[in-house]
Amino acid sequence: MLIYVALIDEEADKQRFETIYLEFRKQMLYVATCILKNSQDAEDAVQDALLGLAKNIKSVPSDALLCKNYVLISARNAALNQLTKRNRIAYMEFQDAQPSSAQDELFDRVAACQDVELLMRALRRMDTPYQEVLVLEYLHGLSTREIASQLHRKEVTVRKQRCRGKQILIQLCKEEGMDFD
Repeated sequence: MLIYVALIDEEADKQRFETIYLEFRKQMLYVATCILKNSQDAEDAVQDALLGLAKNIKSVPSDALLCKNYVLISARNAALNQLTKRNRIAYMEFQDAQPSSAQDELFDRVAACQDVELLMRALRRMDTPYQEVLVLEYLHGLSTREIASQLHRKEVTVRKQRCRGKQILIQLCKEEGMDFD
């Protein structure tokens, strides 16, 4: 609780937040747990909600009933955001586990081509973010997590750049005269 209180400037607001924390934290946790079905994720969601409340303590209604509703809705929304994030990560992992699509097969043919000079010309024409991701993955054999760490990007961003980079490389190779038949 000290971290949250440190975000608040005025003493009256600090006391108000402390009252909200002590009075509603268990109810917030209950709401989040009902949505997330996992106590650790629910705790994270409540922490996010409390952080938001501390940052915006001035917008919390002073009426007791409205305050309770506001706080519990904040917990609900934080839990729903957590659920969305969890589902998005699960979807991205599912996408990575899917068998190669026609686009991936075409990219594999591009990557396996013997005309290295043509491939390098096409690669040089790419925008830097896509070029970096493809080089680190296919030439250096790094995983998505390692690439994200090395380039200081989110894993989701690296996955999207890899997918878009493949499409761009295929198009550039076609423009360079590579035959796919």
